[in-house]
Amino acid sequence: MRHAETVRAFGATRGRHGVSGQARALAVAGMGLGLLGALAALQPAAVLPLLVGSVIIVTFVLEPVASLPLLFVWLLGQNSLAAILESHGQQEAATWVRRSDELMVIVLTALCFAKQVGQNGRINVFGLGAPVLAIIAVAGLAAARVGHASWFVSALDVLLLLKGCLIYLVVSSILADWKEPSESPVRWLLGAGLVAALVASIEAIDPPGFRDFVGLPTAVYLRAGWSSLQGPFVHPGIFGWVMGVCAVAAIALGLQGNRRVWYLFPVFIAGILASGRRKPILGVFAATVVLLWMSARGAIRWKRLAVAAVATAAVMALFWPLLSDLMVTALKSYGGTTNPLEQARDAMYLASVSLAMDHLPLGVGPGLLGGYASRLYYSPLYDQLGLSTVWGLSRSNPSFLNDAFWPHVIGEFGLAGLAAYAWLLVRTSRRAFRAVRGVTRKHRLLGMVAVGVLIQALAESVASSSFEGSLQAFVVFGLLAAAASTQPPTNPLSEGPTLPSPADAEEAKHTST
Repeated sequence: MRHAETVRAFGATRGRHGVSGQARALAVAGMGLGLLGALAALQPAAVLPLLVGSVIIVTFVLEPVASLPLLFVWLLGQNSLAAILESHGQQEAATWVRRSDELMVIVLTALCFAKQVGQNGRINVFGLGAPVLAIIAVAGLAAARVGHASWFVSALDVLLLLKGCLIYLVVSSILADWKEPSESPVRWLLGAGLVAALVASIEAIDPPGFRDFVGLPTAVYLRAGWSSLQGPFVHPGIFGWVMGVCAVAAIALGLQGNRRVWYLFPVFIAGILASGRRKPILGVFAATVVLLWMSARGAIRWKRLAVAAVATAAVMALFWPLLSDLMVTALKSYGGTTNPLEQARDAMYLASVSLAMDHLPLGVGPGLLGGYASRLYYSPLYDQLGLSTVWGLSRSNPSFLNDAFWPHVIGEFGLAGLAAYAWLLVRTSRRAFRAVRGVTRKHRLLGMVAVGVLIQALAESVASSSFEGSLQAFVVFGLLAAAASTQPPTNPLSEGPTLPSPADAEEAKHTST
């Protein structure tokens, strides 16, 4: 009897906490919608992103998980929509669309924290508290010691650097009660990739004409005589990255027993090649090797690696003119010059390392080098270092200032900041690596996709801001959070291949047929 009363009391208390958490989330959402409405009244150009933000907030309150695909779709089309608005003379509306993503992430973070406080009486940061505090501490010390950026620019720079962390917290909080993992995130990715590939196939008929008709940027990027495709996006690099993410997801799904997905894999590889980008090619190759190595042991592992090697050789032979041109142009651009200031990316790496060495173990402080904040509010440091004379780094053309991720971290936060950010990546990815060895098929699938996309992002980050772009950060850190959300049990057979349960084997059988 006493045990039953205790259970009933616990259930009643939990119910009160749940109602309280929902009430607080509703209150915060109501205030947020009120502020958004007032802002829309003051800034008519902001109506569209504020309307989308309001829909996402209401969806979060009613059905939190459903808000994630809505945010994903908005981030997919955000920059393209802004470019189309600009082509129609709506400059102010385009600016609001471009800057809406950070506001949405901040509001969702506040709603998640309010819900946590109402339900549990405290905020859960899912193990990221220490590395985040380390990054903020390093930023503060560097700013106090060297930095000359204003407090607003410094805060904006740190916020953008930690955008992926906020997304990880939001997704983890939403999926905290996700008792059974789902393949939905993977299928959303593949669906988005197929739509992008379809648009690119239409674009291939007349790339400049298609872009001009839609309102997207019409710049032509030639690789081996081929005009690089960008699909529904504003740059071929984004299209290539999306195709690479989908290729990694297809590999993971195929390794977990879905044979039909292998028919989609050539579509995504063709999309990568059509984009004419080197980074997704290298990223998918590295992710494939790691996933094949982790997916099995012994003879099965080597058989899969041999098949992958044969397939890679076939692709290289078939597309050798394009691939050889990509390699030759890369060597000429980055290895065939005696003046490092001829290439913006080289100049940024050299400057960041030099600044980190001059201010050991810290850098020059936030808001001064390599981040979007230093581009938006042009940093005087670029003039002092002579970087403003480099093509792509000047005030009039700052398009390559945040073209690579690591100069931002190394130059502004030094070796201490580099170690702190590496710590953050380890903390966000450790459960995903464990999930790869999970007992159930869905755990393994989410773990493999998250690990593969992270490896691809690391390859991309050498020459792109892959951890700071909103779409990239949402996909990378969102998948890591999804893989970690259910805390999957690991396979006790640590020295043998990962074995599925009978139920998973039966599920895989039905999936593949």
